Amino acid sequence: MSNDFNRLVDQARLGGHPTATECARAARELRAAAWAEARERHRQGASGETVLRALSEAADVIVQGAAEAGAANAGPRDDLFQRVAVCALGGYGRNELNPSSDLDVCLLYTGEMTPDIANLNEFLVPFFWDAGFDAAYLLSSADEAVGLASEDTSTLTTYLLSRVVWGNPDVLGSVRAAISVADATRRGCIATCAQRGYRRHLARDYSDRFARQPNLKEQAGGLRDYHAALWMLALAYGPAPLESLAARGIFSSESLVELNEGLDFLWRVRNELHFYRGRRDDVLTIANQKHVAAEFDYGPDAARAIERFMEDYYAATSRVREFLRATIALCTHEEADPGDAAEPEAGQITRHRAQVCAGMHDKRWFAEHPARLMQVFWESARGGGSVSRATLDRVRANLHLVTPDFQRSDLVRRLFFGICSRPLEAGRVLRQMAECGLLGAYLPEFGAVRGIVRYEAFHSFPVDEHTLRAIEAIAAIPSLGGNIGNFLERALEHVREPHLLVLAILFHDLGKVSGEEHVEEGVALARVAGQRMGWTADVIERIAFLVRHHMLMIDVAMYRDTDDPGVVSTFAETMRSDERLRELLVMSHCDLKAVGPAVWTEWKGALLMKLHLKTERFLSGRDMGLEADHWRLPRMAGIEEALRYSTPKKQHPGLDALIRRHLDAFGERYLIAFHDAEIARHIQAMQEIEDDAFVMWHNVHEETAQSEVTIITRDRPGLFATLAGAFSANNAAIRSAGLFTTESGYVIDFFHASDARESRALTNAQFDAVRRVVAEVLIHGKNIHEFVAASRSRLFAILRPAAPVATHVTFDDLSSPTDTVVDIETGDRTGLLYDIAAVFAAMGVDVLSARINTDDFRVRDAFHIALGGAKIENPAIRQDMQDRLRAALEPLVMEHT
Repeated sequence: MSNDFNRLVDQARLGGHPTATECARAARELRAAAWAEARERHRQGASGETVLRALSEAADVIVQGAAEAGAANAGPRDDLFQRVAVCALGGYGRNELNPSSDLDVCLLYTGEMTPDIANLNEFLVPFFWDAGFDAAYLLSSADEAVGLASEDTSTLTTYLLSRVVWGNPDVLGSVRAAISVADATRRGCIATCAQRGYRRHLARDYSDRFARQPNLKEQAGGLRDYHAALWMLALAYGPAPLESLAARGIFSSESLVELNEGLDFLWRVRNELHFYRGRRDDVLTIANQKHVAAEFDYGPDAARAIERFMEDYYAATSRVREFLRATIALCTHEEADPGDAAEPEAGQITRHRAQVCAGMHDKRWFAEHPARLMQVFWESARGGGSVSRATLDRVRANLHLVTPDFQRSDLVRRLFFGICSRPLEAGRVLRQMAECGLLGAYLPEFGAVRGIVRYEAFHSFPVDEHTLRAIEAIAAIPSLGGNIGNFLERALEHVREPHLLVLAILFHDLGKVSGEEHVEEGVALARVAGQRMGWTADVIERIAFLVRHHMLMIDVAMYRDTDDPGVVSTFAETMRSDERLRELLVMSHCDLKAVGPAVWTEWKGALLMKLHLKTERFLSGRDMGLEADHWRLPRMAGIEEALRYSTPKKQHPGLDALIRRHLDAFGERYLIAFHDAEIARHIQAMQEIEDDAFVMWHNVHEETAQSEVTIITRDRPGLFATLAGAFSANNAAIRSAGLFTTESGYVIDFFHASDARESRALTNAQFDAVRRVVAEVLIHGKNIHEFVAASRSRLFAILRPAAPVATHVTFDDLSSPTDTVVDIETGDRTGLLYDIAAVFAAMGVDVLSARINTDDFRVRDAFHIALGGAKIENPAIRQDMQDRLRAALEPLVMEHT
């Protein structure tokens, strides 16, 4: 500790009068030394709690010294000491001071404001800032504190969990005594804290514990959950250490051990981020995840290290979230069993407050018939309503009854199939089974993937969470609405054996326990589990089929040309039956819905629906030539009406034939991609465009906060590279794109784009800048590469991929008789699409169509290309293209932080 600061404090105690300036200067040196020592202890592996307490203790020394020096300059020390309390609030008050957290301090006093209190306040106000703290300093009388606490729950809980650092403890004690509120008010305050715990006051993004870039403090399962639990416990039982609550039987010692392990992990991560960034940074961005994973030695493989680190993060947040859940149930008496108030027969399953309750009056009820563990959840699926938390706790306490005999039991299998046969309820029930551990115990294959993270496959969530969300997505189908939602709902209604669909979704990703190449492993696990549980051979084979092909429909619909009859016939030959087709359609929808936020779109749903209808026609032997009219005719009237509305004073002879020619030229994929009004605008623009000109406009899609940019022009060599480069040159990120061409030489390109730094829609000025670059190249003959190169001279314009993703470049010769399909998977970064398109342009390759998809920092693109109007079959050319693409996909500059 700083000798200078100690000397000044000793001087104040002996009657000296050190100034606030010299005290702050000495305190700054003391703080720097204490923080450096804490950082070194952190680097040597000290626990998160150890570092927090060390920083809090160092802050105490500084605050106590400042108060002593301030009192020496204010008036008679002993009189002042009796009337004031310098209190530590917030995290500092709980001895949980992170390296860059605010120092929350309150100068609390009794009675009237006097000159000596005012002088102490004037000393302290500048001191904390000058000493180097981000201070939140408050001056308040005890009466003011009591009055504000009676009106504001946050203030009330703040004072309940504060502590005195210097001064008279009775001052704070008097405030606490005065805010010992009546039962009704206390219940209201507890309810308010519970609402904060449920995240209903925050943005929707914070409510998902599995956010890809979570906030350590505010995210569900984060430190704010712990704080909310502490507030409720303080209101219900008074401010007391958690250990004392465990000693009173309010919590079990085991649950507190689990909580402390989770908390300590979060604290240690937060300490690392604060030390590393030199400021308060609580967001686990991809870059921060990469840094922490490396610092905490999760392994040399950056991608796997991030996955392993996030597995531990999600496990920690699960423990904190469970503690909050238990606290809410305890303090609000939510989800409680009826207990002695009920009069059922001993052990009978009953319902209380619409919840399933069981095993209340007989501790051996489950042991007498272990199948009752599954029966409880079958009852929940059969009659609706969740299983009560108390019953879940009893199930958890009896998991030892899940033996090999239990897993092979015919009765248990029939109960489990009964749950799965109710697809609208299955997701909710299976999630509760997973939460209490029964699902993982009954299906060890599911238990094995609990908490496992596999980001390579474009998933945002751990495998078990993705699986549960996929099953839950079935229940949401009836509420989707629209053409796609109605189509999916009809398909679900016609699934004859829905339990097979649910089981297939349950098993579809369980093979990821062994890694990303998981399909065959998942099939093998389904066979092993099915044989163990006594499934028939037919059930095993049907589930194995869906697990093996669970990505097929998505791959074909989104990345292949389904206007090609060969693509459809090959897919249909794999399906072989309408039943499999319906099951796979619903399964594909649910899989996409559970991959990550905003991954499912109406556009993707339309592509799946199109493939389903084409395949259904093929399987039934109906004429595929009628397919064009099936898609075109229902839209003709709407497009014609939109054209007449947009130009009311203009004559419209031959509109029907014009629209028909336009739709025939661009095909069904185009018709699916755009609404009637958009197609009408395209037709109008193409009638007015000159040979060398282009038309370009944009709209903001409010739901995704992205710009929808449309460009219509005549096709020409390198056009796609020019358009992609115009976005790159203006630091605009392309999130998805569609390319539509006609034999007559027109092209319509459609981009979803956003600002690369702000992740928001383009401003009008940004869009105008993109359009100017396009004009300079297409009309004035400038070189697009010059614009891109100029933008890359600014380091922030090009970043490394945010997430470490393996790059794959593959060729597909089977999906199209006329085109070569190039599939590219890699990490996303600004300018990536331009670099790909530039390779094609440099090699004289025509891009005939493109499927561009960016999900969760990863890119999967498919390009239909040709060289000289033909497929690219020359091995030397293909190898050269692959080498160039791989070189272009490498990071260009150092990572921007």
